[in-house]
Amino acid sequence: MREKILQSLLAFLQKQGFTTASFASFNSCFDIAARREDLHVLVKVLENIDSFRKENALELQRLASVLNSTALVVGEKSKAFELKDGIIYDRYGLPVVSLETFRQFFKGEIPEVKYFKGMEFVELNPERIKELRIQQGLSVQELAEIIGSSVESVYRYEQGHNAELEIAKRLEKKLGQGIVASPMLFEPLRLEASGFKDESRIEDNALKQLHSMGLKIAVFKHAPFKAFSKPLEPLMINKAGLSQEIERKALVLEKTKTIFDSHSLIIAKEFKLERFQTTPVILEKELEELHKKKEFLKLLKEREP
Repeated sequence: MREKILQSLLAFLQKQGFTTASFASFNSCFDIAARREDLHVLVKVLENIDSFRKENALELQRLASVLNSTALVVGEKSKAFELKDGIIYDRYGLPVVSLETFRQFFKGEIPEVKYFKGMEFVELNPERIKELRIQQGLSVQELAEIIGSSVESVYRYEQGHNAELEIAKRLEKKLGQGIVASPMLFEPLRLEASGFKDESRIEDNALKQLHSMGLKIAVFKHAPFKAFSKPLEPLMINKAGLSQEIERKALVLEKTKTIFDSHSLIIAKEFKLERFQTTPVILEKELEELHKKKEFLKLLKEREP
C-alpha cells in the first residue's frame, strides 16, 4: 500500500507541474522532494503514521527549516483508525493528511478541521469573531450562553485559540461565515531554534574543519545527504570512503540538486577523480590544508564543471 501511495503521489505532483525526486529506497526522514517555482515540498509517505519515529520527524522539521521547504506526512491510517479525508492530523508537530486530502488541497478544497489527541478542532479567525459579535450587539457572556460555552472560552477564541469542531459550528451558526481560518498546508517551515549546529555538536572531523573556516553546518542522520551549508549558495555535502560509495552518494546529490538548485560536494578519503558527474570531490587530506572559507570556495569552484 505504501508503494501505491508513493507512486500515486509522484504522478499527481508531476501532473500539478512539480519537478519530483524519489528517495524512498533510502532510510530517509522523507521519501519525496518536489519543486514548483519557489515552492519546495518534502513528503514522508507511510501506510501507518504511527511508525514515524520522533527523531525522524524532528529531523524532517529541521531539514525543511534550513531548506526553506514545506514538510508533511501522507498516510493511510494509524494503529487505531483510518485517516479521514478533509482532516489534518498531527505527528510530532508535522501535518499529516490522507492522499485524497492532499489532492483536494490543489483543487481549492482547503481542509479546515484538525485532529489532535482524539479531538477534532478548527483554527478560528479571532478578529472576525469579535467584529461579528459586536455588530450583532452581543456581549461575551451572551455569546457564551448561546453557544453553550464559558465566558473564558469566548475570550480565548477572540484571542486566537482553537475551538472544538462542534463549538465552531455553533459559533458559525450564530455569527455567520468567515470565523474559521484555513490552515496553510504548504507554508515553509520555520523553527525557533536554528537548524545549524555549533562546533561542539559536530562529531565528524571534516565537517568540523569546514565549520572552523566559518561555514555554518547542519548535520543530518536520516537524510540522503550528510550535511547542508550555505556559504554563499546552498551546498549539499556527503561523506564517502570507497569509490563505489562515492559514486552512489554523488548520484544522490545529483538527484537532490534537481529540486533544490544547490551545489554539491563529496568529502572522501581517497578518489582519483576531482569530480563525479557534476559533483566535486575533495579529499579529507586536502581539506585539512585549508584554513579560510575563501580557500575552500575557490577549490570547490575549481572542481565544478
